[in-house]
Amino acid sequence: MTTSKDRYRAKAVIVAMPPHLTGRIHYEPPLPAARDQLTQRAPMGAIIKALVVYDTPWWRAKGLSGNAIGKLDAVELVADSTNPRPGSPGVLATFLTGQAATQYGEAPLAVRRAAVLADLAVLLGPQARDAALEYHEGNWPANPWIGGAYSTFYTPGTWTQFGSNLRKPVGRIFWAGTEVSTAWPGFIHGALLAGEEAASAVATLLY
Repeated sequence: MTTSKDRYRAKAVIVAMPPHLTGRIHYEPPLPAARDQLTQRAPMGAIIKALVVYDTPWWRAKGLSGNAIGKLDAVELVADSTNPRPGSPGVLATFLTGQAATQYGEAPLAVRRAAVLADLAVLLGPQARDAALEYHEGNWPANPWIGGAYSTFYTPGTWTQFGSNLRKPVGRIFWAGTEVSTAWPGFIHGALLAGEEAASAVATLLY
């Protein structure tokens, strides 16, 4: 394995990343055509997650849960993500999905922030906009090492034609990551299960 700084030699390799990113690695010899075709047909979804921080979870005093679903200009889902420890600041997690994530993902950060706060004000009242102290986001589609969220989806026909190549090792290259898991794919639990299975397969091969 060669990086921009070093070269490593190993008896086996576990590649744990979304399928579309595995296709960006240069392999020598090349991957089998069916595996390469799979990676070309397995994009990630488009989601931006934004956390808005307040001094307190003020919505609770108003009898509001802090959870909401609605197709607004930017935000589609809101969840109360406040730490349960007493005295913790209030945190609302918001999600921009699909078209909204694509549209606002190309806008400046200040524009995204304003759009999120405006939608929160519609859902929870003007305090959601005016009392915000901090704004933090994960713009997953803009991250070149991730490329989207939250998981892979397959274009029509991909699973039936190339799905068997998702988990199949290529020589001594083993695949891991949440998409590879046979249980809870798309979740951290699935990622852990896939990692354990790949590690077990390598251990069996080597020992």
